[in-house]
Amino acid sequence: MAVSAILEILPSAEKASPALTSRPVVPFPDASPARRASAVPRVQAAPKPDEVVFPRLLPQTDHRWHGVLAALLPRAWTVPRGTALAEGVAADFLLITAAVVAVRPWFACLGLRTVRFTDALGFALFQATIATLLCYSEGLYQPHTQRERTRGLAKVMIYSTGLTCAGAYLCGHNASLLLTASLVASLLLMEGWRRIHLPEARNLRNVVVVGERKVAQRVGRELQGVPARNYCGFVSSPPAAGSGALGTIHDLGWIARREFVDEIILASPHDPQLVELVLFEAERAHLDVKMVPDAFGVGEQELGVEVCAGLPFLTLREEHLPELGVEAKRALDIFLSTILLIVLSPLLALIALAIKMDSGGPALYLADRAGRKGRPFLCCKFRTMIAGSDLLKERLRARNERQGPCFKITGDPRVTRIGRFLRRYSLDELPQLWNVVRGDMSLVGPRPHPLDDVSRYKLEHLQRLDVPPGLTGLWQIQARHDPSFDRNMELDVEYIRHWTLLGDLKILLRTALVVVRGEGR
Repeated sequence: MAVSAILEILPSAEKASPALTSRPVVPFPDASPARRASAVPRVQAAPKPDEVVFPRLLPQTDHRWHGVLAALLPRAWTVPRGTALAEGVAADFLLITAAVVAVRPWFACLGLRTVRFTDALGFALFQATIATLLCYSEGLYQPHTQRERTRGLAKVMIYSTGLTCAGAYLCGHNASLLLTASLVASLLLMEGWRRIHLPEARNLRNVVVVGERKVAQRVGRELQGVPARNYCGFVSSPPAAGSGALGTIHDLGWIARREFVDEIILASPHDPQLVELVLFEAERAHLDVKMVPDAFGVGEQELGVEVCAGLPFLTLREEHLPELGVEAKRALDIFLSTILLIVLSPLLALIALAIKMDSGGPALYLADRAGRKGRPFLCCKFRTMIAGSDLLKERLRARNERQGPCFKITGDPRVTRIGRFLRRYSLDELPQLWNVVRGDMSLVGPRPHPLDDVSRYKLEHLQRLDVPPGLTGLWQIQARHDPSFDRNMELDVEYIRHWTLLGDLKILLRTALVVVRGEGR
């Protein structure tokens, strides 16, 4: 059915929902132009003083297992974000060892003098140990600019190679040429792994600075453009009219929810009442708190704290997350999604061909969806509607059967013949496996919603964006046809708060049964 034909069956007086016009879409005013262009609209109306500010939703840490891990693992691996450190150390160790072992056969092929495999492996393990220790001491497992990181890695590999060559010589082996050649290979592998594994958008932490206006603005200027941190703006204390602040200290809980804040940086540590209030709000909203002293001339060597943009940050509070479980969930996502994409590739090709034969136009439908922390990503689906269907959405919104900001109608006139079949068995969702591989989505989690639906969220609805969206979730297996958005929210919140890896596996198995029964619409 053509777009014009559908327009004719709709009343000419039918207009867009009043909710769309009553809530203006305003991008984040304090973000850079690039971030502002791609930002998801945020909730505009501030809550009243007596309203509840909904905290950041985080999976709960099992303190029993945390105690066991603390007793068995190095302390640096069990503190918040220690899993990233362990992952970085393990990756560097394996890459350096692999580089030395891989370079050795080429020496034999070229007729150059080399050492036995067992000796080369021993030297590789020794060099990897020295290199990872030096990387830790140089802070290379923390966010850096590309230039600082490359320069630090080069220094680490030069020192570790020199020490390993000296050790090999004392043991009666001349492995200088082999280790020097592997230095270049190791450096390329380590730098390449960091570029692939540590994309800025995936690990970006939203930051708000709290403090006296001039100090807070100075800290904010230093933070702009820093890797792994997205400066959202500052909260002025005391209030300063016309300062460009996001709000006052009494709005901090609301601001943290609206901006998806991960971390508060306190720039006025001399005010005990302000520190106490910030810590109270941070504990209530599950936020990390760091402090930067007023004395900017203090060096990081004197403090022994995290340094960002040349400023020493003192950590006052930090959330403990089940990082090992989160990493295991990501590994499961990559493994299962890759296997499914390979196994189902013939089916994907047949579906694409059927769509082309049925209605022409592209086989895939690409559209922006709200991901974790409201960041947009390009979601892939098989096209089940006529071309240009998005232009008709607002004209059809008056017939919406869902209660809340989401849109769904039975017998949608935009759906094609093959589209109804694909939706019945959820086959249109299969291309989202690629989004899972990319890290935009997870196999299990809250469903991703269109940006125009997200613009209609209330403040408490933003909690579902605290985690990556999923291909399936509790709503799909327990309340798939329930029109209530509040019920959807209840299930999403329940999933996030009580998340376990075993629970994800159970949801995946139950989803397979739902798909086979063809309960989709």
